[in-house]
Amino acid sequence: MLRIAFIGQENAFSKTALAPLLLPYDPRWKIALVVTSCERVGTFRMHKLCMPSQGAASSAPTPHERILNVPHLLTTNINSSTAHDHIQAQRIDMALCVGSDRLFSQETLRITPRGFLNVHPSALPKLRGPCPLFWTVKNGMTLSSVTLHWMDAQEDHGPIIDMRPFKIEPRATYEQLHRAASEAAIPMIRDALLRIVENRLQSIPQEHSLATRARRPKYTDVQIDPMQWDIEPLANFITMARGVRTAWMRAGDETFYFERAERTEPLATLPGSHVRIDDRVLLQCKDGVLHTQIQTVNNT
Repeated sequence: MLRIAFIGQENAFSKTALAPLLLPYDPRWKIALVVTSCERVGTFRMHKLCMPSQGAASSAPTPHERILNVPHLLTTNINSSTAHDHIQAQRIDMALCVGSDRLFSQETLRITPRGFLNVHPSALPKLRGPCPLFWTVKNGMTLSSVTLHWMDAQEDHGPIIDMRPFKIEPRATYEQLHRAASEAAIPMIRDALLRIVENRLQSIPQEHSLATRARRPKYTDVQIDPMQWDIEPLANFITMARGVRTAWMRAGDETFYFERAERTEPLATLPGSHVRIDDRVLLQCKDGVLHTQIQTVNNT
């Protein structure tokens, strides 16, 4: 049986994929360990291994622990020798990463005999890096893809195994977008694992010359000029950006931070670039007017 370590974080992208992969599907493979990257583990510890009985008895189990029937490693640094020892002690053959907060070292990538797979929410080699869905929505795209590829020591760089499309739904939150990408990945992962156990998996190198990078957005990346946007893409961007950092605009002496996009008026016009009515701001876009609610206190 192929024993797999599932590596992720406490977020929608990881958890959406984990739950169905823990269910019995094919007797030739199983998730034998879950590894969750955390900012901290308790007060003084960097790693914690929870066996199934311990997770059930925990006074404050994490969402992952509540659904696990396999060992669960929480770690602040998967590249550490302690994390490596815990993973190897579970006799892991292969690792599957669905959401990581860091690059894996060469030493980490060597701890499993059959390598590391990674799920990335973009059509690689486009939008490598930590925030592809932010840039997907900012670029006004309504369709994206999720890619399964082999990992190497470079960022989202290894050979591609498979790719599946998914829709960017209107007014989707950042969490909802990650959930949609993860749901699209589940059948792709299962199909790849089937091909691995049957020794018929193939992959193709990425076209590295076409690569772009989706860096973490800066404060200026969420600044908007409504008159450069169509109303629907701007409504989608304001909604999504709340999960990363709040969209904002400067109008004269005022700065507006957007809580939500509310409704649109196609083809409508305003006497200027915007109209403020209490905590509502109407924005003049290229093809109409977008009604928004703003924050009365900046929470960025």
